[in-house]
Amino acid sequence: MTQYGSPTAPHQGGGPRAAALAGLVARGVITAQQADAVHEALDSADREHTGVRWAEIVGYVGGGLVFAGVLALVGVSWEDLGRVGRIGVLSVIAAVLLVGGLAAAGGPKEVRGRSHRVPTARRRITGVLWSLTAVAVMTAVGVAAEDQSWTLPFTVGLLVAAASYAALPSAVGLVACGLLAPATLIAAVDLVEISDGMTTSVLLVALGALWCGIAGTGILVHRRLAYGIGAATALIGAQYFSLEGAFDRAYIAGYIVTFAVAVALLVLYRWDRQVVLLVGGVLGLTTAVPEAVWDLTDGAIGGAAVLLLAGLVLLLTSGIGLRMHRGKEKENGGAERSEGRESGAADTPAAPTGPPAAPGSPADGTAPDPGPGPPAAFGPPPAGGAAPEPGSPPAGGIVPDPGPEKPDADGGPPAAGR
Repeated sequence: MTQYGSPTAPHQGGGPRAAALAGLVARGVITAQQADAVHEALDSADREHTGVRWAEIVGYVGGGLVFAGVLALVGVSWEDLGRVGRIGVLSVIAAVLLVGGLAAAGGPKEVRGRSHRVPTARRRITGVLWSLTAVAVMTAVGVAAEDQSWTLPFTVGLLVAAASYAALPSAVGLVACGLLAPATLIAAVDLVEISDGMTTSVLLVALGALWCGIAGTGILVHRRLAYGIGAATALIGAQYFSLEGAFDRAYIAGYIVTFAVAVALLVLYRWDRQVVLLVGGVLGLTTAVPEAVWDLTDGAIGGAAVLLLAGLVLLLTSGIGLRMHRGKEKENGGAERSEGRESGAADTPAAPTGPPAAPGSPADGTAPDPGPGPPAAFGPPPAGGAAPEPGSPPAGGIVPDPGPEKPDADGGPPAAGR
């Protein structure tokens, strides 16, 4: 007896997986034996995944300790090292991290961009090592540039991180790009000596929009993470107006731009159902509305009222977001049911049109009456399968009429008995 032998009884382990499999068995989609095989395969995969996760965590801890030890050793003699010595040490660290990432991925042949076949755990380790490689290279370039602007070091680090992500996509590598991109932008603005925060704020919002646009194209493997980086960058850029005080009453522009970014994220969520966009929109509205109320009332409502208002806005926007999410699910479900009906209609043969066919005709769908069969003499051979002997009477004992006798070959009367 299989674990899913009863169509309505879930697996003895319980849980949503068992309930789903039991439902499939009840609907006849899969058999009970197939449900058992699927359950065992998923349990085995979970056990292997848990073991790999612990091994990965231990590897991270060990790698972190080694890296911390190297930094401690370098830090002791950092002041004694000259400029060339520091660059050399950082270059060696970067090279070791790069080679370690290649080894974790399985070698250079496995680094094939989106078409890779590297397991997730190895890919994460490679992403961490290569992100640290970008940091080491950036620091080495910064040491070489001495007291000059950090625009070049940040740019080089961003390029290394982007190249690493293109070679082997990983979430850690994309996060490194997301952190280095705004740092490079701010350093570039500082390099051209544009000290007002308005330019930086506008550029950060534009950078966030660029991240969301790239994520929407599907070029990046981690689309949801790219949307999150874009939303966070745009919201930080909107709040940068208030932080920098680019002009008189710049905080007004801060909550106005924050509100606009939040609305844009919610609109984008209507187009591409990524939950991170909904979260970004809710956080933006929760931030912008209390700021606007505080400004319009000159702080008369007090801090407690602002907290209450922020909570109400959060609940309201969360409710709106849930309605949007459920509405989309209903639309998808209706579309799937409609497609199912259309598919079923297409598989069903069309009803015949025109006058009804006569019984026995081909259009009637029944085989026509073949009429009386051949005489028994021309029927099937005897049951034994042997042919009748020459001259023996046919089956049934009826001798067929041979027809009129023909004259003999020499023109005489027919020869009887020939």
